[in-house]
Amino acid sequence: MSSRHLRKLQSAFAAAVYEGRVPAALAELIVGDGLAPAARLGLYRNNTVLNLGDALAAAYPVLQRLLGADCFRALARAYIGAHPSRSGDLHDYGDALADFLAGLPELAALPYLADVARLEWRVHRAYFAAEAAPCDLAALL
Repeated sequence: MSSRHLRKLQSAFAAAVYEGRVPAALAELIVGDGLAPAARLGLYRNNTVLNLGDALAAAYPVLQRLLGADCFRALARAYIGAHPSRSGDLHDYGDALADFLAGLPELAALPYLADVARLEWRVHRAYFAAEAAPCDLAALL
């Protein structure tokens, strides 16, 4: 299989997982083992949404508390639909949530939520950042 063909197949699979539609060319390649291709991809879709939702909840605990668990889950589903993951590292997911919040008319009366999200994202990134080399005090003198 060529790398171009593999890339096209992976893109079709990702679209099927995020959008819920299964192109015929992709359905032919899925071994059902008793499940229809759409049902099998539905398993991937559910796991993807749950994992990304959990990643958002871990990165934004204050926002989750401010909104409440049910509202945060609904927000997470909407965000996941609008912003599919582009990384295999779940710690990278959620960087655009603040801008997403700022653009939601339903939350226009709560503009501070986007600021809370911006702060939480920076704390999250700092926590998972690589350790910096210690400063050489002799170099400062």
